[in-house]
Amino acid sequence: MKLLKSPEPLAFGVGVSKTLGGFWVQIGPWLIVV
Repeated sequence: MKLLKSPEPLAFGVGVSKTLGGFWVQIGPWLIVV
């Protein structure tokens, strides 16, 4: 599990990214990669 600073601090969302290496959830300025 990784916690990253998002380049878009006002965005929210979920998805799957091969670039990030898995499932991600964005809550405000934080991007959590599981």
